Amino acid sequence: MNFYQDRREPHPIVGEYIQKLENMASQEGFQLVYVLTPCDIKQEDMELTNWVMDHCYQNGYDFLNLMGADNVAGIDYQKDMADLDHLNYKGAMKATRALGSFVETLCHFPGMEENKDSERISTDAK
Repeated sequence: MNFYQDRREPHPIVGEYIQKLENMASQEGFQLVYVLTPCDIKQEDMELTNWVMDHCYQNGYDFLNLMGADNVAGIDYQKDMADLDHLNYKGAMKATRALGSFVETLCHFPGMEENKDSERISTDAK
């Protein structure tokens, strides 16, 4: 996927909102994760993605690349895409599971036996 190596900084307004999101995450005490979901990626998009990946690496943010060579989500581009830029329901479920697994490796979540709301959560899930 990294056939384009150049970097393109986002538009200043986008950069401003990235900074706002990062500041809010820091102030509220939550960990920010950047995610690239499968799409038709053109040169300009890849250059922006390269900038974001560098930005994440330099600033200590996690980056989950669901278009990476290892295909952690198991996306089948023929069956899991609604169109060139959007996952269909099945693809979205695969991407969501991959994101959930990724977040699980970053954070400790108490098991159901440790959660006082486990009965309500189970009921809601059903």
